[in-house]
Amino acid sequence: MSTDGDTISKAAEATGEKDVGSSQEVTCAQCPTGAGHEGQETALLVRDGKQSIGNDEAHVVRGAPPLLSPSPTTTATTTTTTSVLEGLIRAHRERQAELRAVGSRAWEEVRQHAQAACDAVTDSANAEVFAAFARERKIEMELKAIAARSSQLQRQMTAWATLFGKFNTELKEMGDLSNWARRIEEDLSETVHLLEELSERKRRAQGM
Repeated sequence: MSTDGDTISKAAEATGEKDVGSSQEVTCAQCPTGAGHEGQETALLVRDGKQSIGNDEAHVVRGAPPLLSPSPTTTATTTTTTSVLEGLIRAHRERQAELRAVGSRAWEEVRQHAQAACDAVTDSANAEVFAAFARERKIEMELKAIAARSSQLQRQMTAWATLFGKFNTELKEMGDLSNWARRIEEDLSETVHLLEELSERKRRAQGM
């Protein structure tokens, strides 16, 4: 942008110098040479086909033509200046369009990189979240398996306790049966002993 502005300024300065060189001076026909009105010299400057007053105070020149025809050199200079300015404006617009396109491409690249960075951060966070969810599901499954095994172990312990209770009861019953058998055996022994004594007494009585 600064290069185009410097080029335009240089072209304008060159145009101003050419215009000053092509200007013509027209003096008053009724005034002698070197004589001025109140110390000021009156001149008519023709620049780019336009009539202007050379001094600060307006002065009407009698007998002078109102306008001077532009010379071919002035016309050619004006045409060249216009062409140069149009070329500079065209180049400036093309440069603006190029810079605008470059800016658009840069903005698109920045947007794509930002989107890629956001996607990468999101994917990383999602991966960590998914991993946490997977670990949580695994822990829940293990807890359910432990709860099922604990329930099964509790049922087995209850069954073993019931079996031990039945076995203890059977042992008690067997102990009672052994006691009953021992008592019967003792009673039979006493009965046999009494019968032997009676038989012995009977034989003694018969022997007398």
